[in-house]
Amino acid sequence: MRKAILKLASNELAIEHIGSTSVVGLGGKGIVDISVGIKKWNEAKELLKILKKLGFKHFHDVENHSLFVSTRSRCEDGDFHIHISRVGTKRYMRTIAFRDYLRKNPKVVRKYAKMKMEAFNKSKGNRDMYKKLKNQWFLKLAEKSRLWD
Repeated sequence: MRKAILKLASNELAIEHIGSTSVVGLGGKGIVDISVGIKKWNEAKELLKILKKLGFKHFHDVENHSLFVSTRSRCEDGDFHIHISRVGTKRYMRTIAFRDYLRKNPKVVRKYAKMKMEAFNKSKGNRDMYKKLKNQWFLKLAEKSRLWD
């Protein structure tokens, strides 16, 4: 996917594999999350055209300084999720920092994987509840580990 996007782009993009599938031992739902960093928001227009050519169909509004795009309307195995944000923003930097932190801390990965499964079971398919439960754990970890310092 990275090569396909870069081949069609005229702007310099920072493309990173993020999310559960980017961390050994974390597991996931078979969905590949990709962060695409842009320099200016006006570059997003060209990027969205590229993603449409590559089969992305679901485009969401900007939320938390990020634009979310997916290939399918429902999260399922084989889907790609693209998270577009400006390089250097807190959102962009924190996403990469969290991934890198997990890659260096296998004990935390095991705890995170267990927590995700518990949150999944507790939420019973309610995506908003799952995200809320996961986010609570994430914020505690970020504070405890001083991840954002």
